[in-house]
Amino acid sequence: MPKMVLDKLNYSTLTPTSLCLQLANQSVRYPSEIAKNIQIKTRNFLVLVDFAVLDIQIVYSGYLAILAFYETS
Repeated sequence: MPKMVLDKLNYSTLTPTSLCLQLANQSVRYPSEIAKNIQIKTRNFLVLVDFAVLDIQIVYSGYLAILAFYETS
């Protein structure tokens, strides 16, 4: 999850980590922190999820493409 999104959620409890993530384009990222136990609603269920927080820029063009695909399927 990008840090900018987490800041908008007003979630302040973060845990330091030494995690290393290899992304689909073979690049390696080191998240600074982990946001633990964030509630995600899926249909009628609430699920607790942990997110690795990355300090990256958000590219909205891909986000809009995913939304367009979701609405047409």
